[in-house]
Amino acid sequence: MVGYHWNYIKNEQYYCQGKVYKMSNNVKLQVGEEIPIVLQIADGVSTLYPRAYIYDNDNNLLGNVNLEHKANGYYAPANGSEEIMPDEFFISIVFVVYTDSGHTTESTIYLRDLDIFYKVVPDDYKAVGFSIPGEYDATLSGIQADLDNPDQYKADVSGLAQANEYDTVLSGIQSEVAGLNGEAMRGTDGAYTGTPPTVGEIDTELTNNHGSGSWLSGTTTSGEYDDRLSTIQADLDNTDQYKADVSGLALTGEYDATLSGIPAGVWDVMLDEHQIIGSTGEALSQAAVASGTGGQGITEQDKLDIADRVWDEATADHTVAGSYGEWASTVADNVVRTLGLTQENYLLYDTNYTTYSGIKLLTSGKLRTYSVAGSVGTGNDIIATYQINSTWDKDELTQYKVVKV
Repeated sequence: MVGYHWNYIKNEQYYCQGKVYKMSNNVKLQVGEEIPIVLQIADGVSTLYPRAYIYDNDNNLLGNVNLEHKANGYYAPANGSEEIMPDEFFISIVFVVYTDSGHTTESTIYLRDLDIFYKVVPDDYKAVGFSIPGEYDATLSGIQADLDNPDQYKADVSGLAQANEYDTVLSGIQSEVAGLNGEAMRGTDGAYTGTPPTVGEIDTELTNNHGSGSWLSGTTTSGEYDDRLSTIQADLDNTDQYKADVSGLALTGEYDATLSGIPAGVWDVMLDEHQIIGSTGEALSQAAVASGTGGQGITEQDKLDIADRVWDEATADHTVAGSYGEWASTVADNVVRTLGLTQENYLLYDTNYTTYSGIKLLTSGKLRTYSVAGSVGTGNDIIATYQINSTWDKDELTQYKVVKV
């Protein structure tokens, strides 16, 4: 089953027989099927040691099989030894003939041989696209049943008139029409002695009683009002043209801040800045003087009361930048922080140290001051927090920095 080369020496001449195949190189095997690895030596020599090397389709060596002589130069794997087709597109088997059992010396007479086996998938060769016997029997039977019932394709004319069904009615109508007296209808049969109105007179009468119009035809000309109706529809579709223009009106809340500041601005103006005779400012100033609150008639007790009122004012009510109240409040805050930094109600925490010669030296930490002694160490009544950083040269303090955070 395998192709082979064979060579021999005769009468001191070297003869080489060309490669002869017993089977084509496109042998196909299923995955898992046994590979027929056999070699036939043409001259029947039985003392050789062939070996088959198996390669995948990427020329990677998958393994090798030693062949033993069976009969008449026919070599095959030992009994019970078999190789199966791997899941590769194809495999190549190279036969190398050795002259020793250790497979170290390759024969120079019997050359190398090659077999190729391709993977085959049985399903690839199955016929497809054909119907199963009887698959369409039911469908075809239904079609035949429809064809056998042609009445179902006939138009339903049950609602149409039957032949001669209206002959009597039509005959009666014809008789009535034939008996009409045209002159009587037009008023010219002598029964009406007056002159019948003309078409123009009828149109005039209708116009006088019901308004002008083409009473002769009773209809308008086709498309007569198309342009006007289109214009009306366009106006109706443009609803924005009927909206009021409110672009110049104030937005909601736009002047709230301005309006709320007007009363304060009016009442905080000094009276001596408005002394025009006849003005409200001048009248208010005169009224204050007359009532004893305009600077005249102030007693010593009044002065004490005024002083008390000034010093009793809350600092939070006087924070205008540059005012005495704002300055006093800032000074008070600074005094409180200064008391904390002089170690009154403070907490040192988050400390870090460095060690020099067995002595721990503070390198960083945080300092927090409190306005109430009982709150020290808590999150309540905190005045300020400071970051402390210090630098040491051995055991000497070279820098000490405290920054308010």
